[in-house]
Amino acid sequence: MYEVKCLDQYGNTINNFFQWDIDQEITIKLEGCPQGYLSIAPEFHFTNKHRDTALIVRSNVIGEDVMKATIPNILLQEPYPLLVYVYLTNSEDVSSQRTILFSEIPIRKREMPNDYLYVENIKRITAEDIKDEIEASTEEARSNAIKDITDTKNSAIETVTQNKDSFLTIGNGLVKTATAIKDNTQKTYDDTVKVANQTKAKIGTNIDNMMTQDGLVLATKNDGEGNVIVAILLNSQEA
Repeated sequence: MYEVKCLDQYGNTINNFFQWDIDQEITIKLEGCPQGYLSIAPEFHFTNKHRDTALIVRSNVIGEDVMKATIPNILLQEPYPLLVYVYLTNSEDVSSQRTILFSEIPIRKREMPNDYLYVENIKRITAEDIKDEIEASTEEARSNAIKDITDTKNSAIETVTQNKDSFLTIGNGLVKTATAIKDNTQKTYDDTVKVANQTKAKIGTNIDNMMTQDGLVLATKNDGEGNVIVAILLNSQEA
């Protein structure tokens, strides 16, 4: 919280008010505040050192950085410095509220005009009013969130519906391609096994032919003790 100057409707600094003034407004310019900082109009709390409570007035926000509020006439009846607090509600978390600015304006004592007539010039904000505003703001935020989620869901459904045929075509194409790859792989495997078997048989036949041509025979002898001797012998008939 820091102290600021209050301005009149013409942009001049207010140095003081006089006792018995009526319907006075103050303006505060909040230099350099980020966009949206005052999206929820701040409250102005008016009081003086002889009061235990402050009168709450909702401000009007002009543009992005200017606040204006009306001073309660009842406080201008008393010749005590007017204390002004600017109380801000966080636009992103309405449960977060804090005093951000302060100003003290002298009220110079004078005699009451004989035609002075007190008129209530503000709508006082009560705790119940603030509660209702917070609840309304929370409900609005909840409704907006639900709307955003619903809109996103509907948009997604619409996109899927519009592109359903395209998705099915792509999916069927992928299935067809995968099936073709599987079939080609199986054929390649089967062909490889067939060639291997043919090669094995041909090698066996070639070996047999070579042995026959060279007059060789394959002989085995079992010694009766579980040992088998394999030998290649010269065919005795040809010898």
